[in-house]
Amino acid sequence: MRLVFDLTVSTSAPYEARAVVDSLEHDLVPETLGDLRMVISELVANAVKYGPGSPIHVELEVVAPDRVHGEVADRGDPDRAPRVVERPGSEGGFGLRIVDALATAWGVHEGSTHVWFALGD
Repeated sequence: MRLVFDLTVSTSAPYEARAVVDSLEHDLVPETLGDLRMVISELVANAVKYGPGSPIHVELEVVAPDRVHGEVADRGDPDRAPRVVERPGSEGGFGLRIVDALATAWGVHEGSTHVWFALGD
């Protein structure tokens, strides 16, 4: 199963992304669905906060009931590519720590702010 969708940049975008992910309820085991909801929420929230304001593009592929691959692209400035900060604080920095903890693998395509991730591989 493959889902591809775009989101308008707004404070409701993470909620909208989770609603789309919830449509995979019958395709994923509950733990993987929960992890996917968190990862998508954090990546979309980052795209809203740090992106250039253009639509956020999301692609998800269910590989197996416990395996998902995904990508979130916001067409942002590559010099501001997402990264785990050493010391999160009042300015933020917790979201990618969550992604890092839940995803089997994740990264940023070189020269972009286009984040890819894998769950359950």
